[in-house]
Amino acid sequence: LELEPLPDDAPALPSRPIEIDALPDAPPPPSRPLRAPELPATAFQPSPEEAEARRIADYGEPKPGPLGAVRYWWRVSMRHSDLARRRAEAKETHDVVRARLISLLAELGRKAEAIAPSAHEPRAGLVRTARDAEGRLDEEQHVSSVVEAEHQARIGELRLRLDDLNTELAPVAEAASKARRRLDDLKAEARRSEAAMKRAEIERRNVADLIAKRQETFSDLTRPAEERERLLAEISELDKRSPELNERVDTARAKLEELQPPLAEAQTEHDVAARILGEKRRVADEIKEKLEEAELGLEADRARAGKKKEVAGKAVDEAWAAVGENFLPTVQRTASLGTLAALARESGEAAGKVEEAATRLSRLDRALTCYDHDAFAQGKTYAIVGGAV
Repeated sequence: LELEPLPDDAPALPSRPIEIDALPDAPPPPSRPLRAPELPATAFQPSPEEAEARRIADYGEPKPGPLGAVRYWWRVSMRHSDLARRRAEAKETHDVVRARLISLLAELGRKAEAIAPSAHEPRAGLVRTARDAEGRLDEEQHVSSVVEAEHQARIGELRLRLDDLNTELAPVAEAASKARRRLDDLKAEARRSEAAMKRAEIERRNVADLIAKRQETFSDLTRPAEERERLLAEISELDKRSPELNERVDTARAKLEELQPPLAEAQTEHDVAARILGEKRRVADEIKEKLEEAELGLEADRARAGKKKEVAGKAVDEAWAAVGENFLPTVQRTASLGTLAALARESGEAAGKVEEAATRLSRLDRALTCYDHDAFAQGKTYAIVGGAV
């Protein structure tokens, strides 16, 4: 935006300030205290379910300050243990009564279909679903029986092989034991012969040493004649033992040499028997290991098949229970179906117990979590810091 300059002959602008008339004073706004909007008295009131959960939990309110926070944390922790136990009991009770209800409704559904089959929806569709579930259960049972038969055949084969091998092992083990005893006997005899030969050789060396020492003394001509005669007599007496000692050494050596062929034969016989026995035992250990693996595999497949059949069985019961639940109003309206009235009445009572158990379980679930999480965390922090200090 550009402004055009004024012409040179334009009149000068006034230099005095412009006066503006002041506005009359306005009255001040009325003075009123600030107040929060009024809320209905029930705005912050917990629901009956929430109030019951808090009553069950019994945590109390956190007190101000670190000590109050720590006490609150401790109270919640202790209550959690008791509530968790009660919750587990409630869950078990709920599962039991619900299983009873499913069983009753399934029985009602089966009997109702047998007495008064229906081709109309929705019951006809529910019956088809139940029949399909029964088909899946039959299929699981068939597969399980086939797998069981395969495992049993494998286990039977391995046990038969192990029995045959154990039958073969008995004479082989006896032969190995006999060869071991013969070898031990020959070794013992060889050790005795060797010991006898060594004792005879030691005695012969001792005699030779004694003779040599006396001959050396006897050769000293400065010795008295009586001493030299005594030495000569001793030498003669010692020399008489030499033939007997030589014979003992030769006899023991001959016996030891005689034992070498049968000893080697017994050693070979023992080694062969031990090798055959070891080989058969190794095979037996391998079969035992395979047998153990097969038995463990059977147990594992049984467990898996059991879980699958359990799931399929529950699906069958729940499907027929849906049929029974659908048929329940018909039983209550139709007098001609009085034979099912007792079963329907029992099912209704069981349904009431399931509802009560579910309500109790729900309240305990809420009770486990309806504490002041910030105060709990703060108390836990204070407790940890205090413990560290």
